[in-house]
Amino acid sequence: MIVHFGLRLDGMQPAAPVTAAGEVALGPARWLDVLEQQLGLPPAAARPAEALLAYRACLEDLDGPARFYHRSFAVDPIGVASTLLQWRAEWYEAGWDGRFDSSVSRRLGDLADVERLARERVPPTPGQRLRRIAAALDGGLVTQVRRVVLHDEPESMPAAWRRVLAHFDCQTAPGVALRANAAEGTDLFAIQQALLAVEASGDGGAPEPIELAGDSSLVVVRGVSRDLSAQALGEYLRKTKAPDETVVIAERDGIIVDNALERVGLPRAGFQHYSRFRAVTQVLKLCLGLVWRPVDAELLLEFLLHPVGPLPRRVRSALAAAVAGAPGVGGRAWQEALEKIAERERRANAPAPAAPAEARQDGPAGAWVQLEADFGEAAAERIDRLMADIRYWLACERFAPSEGAPIGVLVERTQRCATWLARRLGAASGGEADLYAAAHAQSEALIAALASRAARGVRRIPRLELERLVDEVAGHSPDPATFAEAGHVRAATDPAAITATWPTVIWWDLAPTPARVGYPWSRAELDELAAHGVALPAPEETIRARTREWLRPILNARSQLILAVHDRDEGHHPIWSRLTSLARGFNEVRIEDILLGGARGPAIPAIGVETEALEVKPLPGKRRWWHLPPGCPIPRRDAESYSSLSKLAYHPHQWVLRYAARLAPGRAASLASGPLLYGNLAHRLFESYFDAFPELPPALSADEESRVRLWIGRTLPRIIAQEGAVLDGRGMGVTREQVVTTLEDALLALLRHLVEAGVARAAAEQWLDVALPAAGGDARLCGAIDLLLTDRRGREIVLDVKWSNLERRGRELAENRALQLATYAYMRKTDGAVGRWPEQAYFIVRSGDVVARDTRVFPSAVPYPAEAPESIEQVWMRLAATCDWRRAQLERGAIEVNAAGTEPDDASAPPEGALATHEAEPDGYDEFARLTGWEPGE
Repeated sequence: MIVHFGLRLDGMQPAAPVTAAGEVALGPARWLDVLEQQLGLPPAAARPAEALLAYRACLEDLDGPARFYHRSFAVDPIGVASTLLQWRAEWYEAGWDGRFDSSVSRRLGDLADVERLARERVPPTPGQRLRRIAAALDGGLVTQVRRVVLHDEPESMPAAWRRVLAHFDCQTAPGVALRANAAEGTDLFAIQQALLAVEASGDGGAPEPIELAGDSSLVVVRGVSRDLSAQALGEYLRKTKAPDETVVIAERDGIIVDNALERVGLPRAGFQHYSRFRAVTQVLKLCLGLVWRPVDAELLLEFLLHPVGPLPRRVRSALAAAVAGAPGVGGRAWQEALEKIAERERRANAPAPAAPAEARQDGPAGAWVQLEADFGEAAAERIDRLMADIRYWLACERFAPSEGAPIGVLVERTQRCATWLARRLGAASGGEADLYAAAHAQSEALIAALASRAARGVRRIPRLELERLVDEVAGHSPDPATFAEAGHVRAATDPAAITATWPTVIWWDLAPTPARVGYPWSRAELDELAAHGVALPAPEETIRARTREWLRPILNARSQLILAVHDRDEGHHPIWSRLTSLARGFNEVRIEDILLGGARGPAIPAIGVETEALEVKPLPGKRRWWHLPPGCPIPRRDAESYSSLSKLAYHPHQWVLRYAARLAPGRAASLASGPLLYGNLAHRLFESYFDAFPELPPALSADEESRVRLWIGRTLPRIIAQEGAVLDGRGMGVTREQVVTTLEDALLALLRHLVEAGVARAAAEQWLDVALPAAGGDARLCGAIDLLLTDRRGREIVLDVKWSNLERRGRELAENRALQLATYAYMRKTDGAVGRWPEQAYFIVRSGDVVARDTRVFPSAVPYPAEAPESIEQVWMRLAATCDWRRAQLERGAIEVNAAGTEPDDASAPPEGALATHEAEPDGYDEFARLTGWEPGE
């Protein structure tokens, strides 16, 4: 058996696969497994984070004020354990035997004490496994390995690896040794020679820069956009006839290169994007994040919008819409969503009526009655189970983050998540199955971790510690939708893997490479480690070894080297800095400059990538009118509201796009916030109060005000938790207090206004549904009046609640444009046997003022008398006339676009008796502004 071994060969390997018996290329992880298997040693399998948690337990057992890690461990035990575990692994790989004598410093002595426990409890590190393998080989055990071809310089390998390799016949791959491979007289050969000269000098000094000829053997593609450079290289590879003669290196984000290859019609090379944020592996964290108090509205929405989850998608979608509008759990929108879910489930599970009716002719009627009863009971049980699941995941008991959640609750929640993952795993296949398997393994690992904490007497886990635990068990997972395709270009993710010569080498994205070059130990500690056999390389040796690895792709290029360098604030790759210090006159092209310059012919002559001139197509411009083709009628709606009538009158294009085309922004994409949210809370607070206390006293005493304040103190926190939970989030303390104070003052101010006006009864959110004759046919006008008041003389008052904008509402009254009040007044007048037009006014929550035309009804109102007095009936009739005019336009296929950048024309002038819509400004909150066209230069 011939083993090609390299420290960087666990990732993508550039060499093309060969059909050969007994020859294999292995990186450290895979060769450790092979050696242990052939030597009959037990495997070192471990769950995710098992070593970390076991080592943390060892640290905890020996913790005390005298330990060097004591204070840090009290703050972040997971972080401390992770850091010290890395130290331990590095020492073992450098030759440590796990022991220090009593003469070492305090830190090393403490870690030696911990190691006495860890060597029995913690899964072995690679260094420990190498010690065990070396001992087996020293004892005479043999493997099937006949020869080892090293793809690294032997002297640069850690001591534990060198000890194992000493038992095999080793030779070094030819491309590891540094030498120039390009043809003499080329820029590539010149730069290779310059690099070798600097490396041979050993002092790292910068000689006088050489002048390059600028030939195509060395091409530098510069730019800002990595997508553009990847596309250019994809176009270059598309015209290359021999992809096996080219190797592409992408140290990170190679998925960008693969996407470019796919766009130009080439096979993907198999670059992966590893992330802990795969949808499936995020479910566990989302499930556990919902146990904390107060409910995190953003996390709740993420759980409901997540692509997968333990609740059915149809359920999560319905609840997401409710949470987006009223952030929280348990409010009115939430309950309405639950009712809709239950009703939809009942319809979906209802028996088909035809089949039982036909079957009754051939069977006993009693049997069919019993069958239907059983079916109904089964459907009811399914709905009950679904509602129980919703309560379990979303309306569960919550705990204070600082006190922590009971381990039993967390284990049960994790186990239910694992059970759901196991069911999905059984139905998945391919890469999707791998992701579900990884997520299931993470859940099992967390259960084991929590169980071990419970076994040590821990009863609660604080939020921060739980999140760290979940992060540790949730490893980085690949994207199952991306994989290498047949006939792809050869590729690697590490330049050190280029240990053979290639005609063409493409090194994409020479990005900054953060690398630790020092040690966290003092000089004295390093001497003590060396005295105990821990052969750590000096920092300068590490730098030199890494630099020699970076030189491999450059020196192993025979005909052409293409470097893609991107401008970044943090700088460039160290090897690019060395190249620019050694030479001038690179054959360099800037992608953005060439493309934006409009050059024809080859965009990058050095690599022969051409561009194709495309016709410039301007974006649609602004137009005041849209005209539909004949035979494309816009149907009338069965029901309208004030909101739809207002859009129809002033902004017909919004009415058409929203109600006829049924376009709407993704409502569940973000949570309600700002004035919209605060206004909703005000409405709910007033509704709750007047539902509980519909009758008003003739006077508002100090005792009565105290009672109201006590009621608000009990009720408002519940309303915020159910419908405004964003105010309970971190960083919202000041805003929450401001909103709470405003709402409390507003309710008291409202009660004072009502009592002063002699109001005897108040009803909130009164839903009305009346005929709308102006629409023709049997159309309806629907809506809810915020507050319908009745004074002690039997007079009715419509009071509309607004969060702010007192001046704006006042101008509406003064200019006879209070269309919402007119609409609600018409609905109340038309409803039932009322038959009278009620009085109308606005209540402004932020200021606590009532805004009305005069002070006849509300003595303390802010008056805005009409400039040209009109009755509310006349205002309504003008609105109705305007809507009839707009409907006639729509029937002709004419849609007026009152948007910024357009001006009214003769056709915009309304008929006599209608609203002055041609004077209306564009809507600053138009959701469809970008669909109305673009002005030049936008």
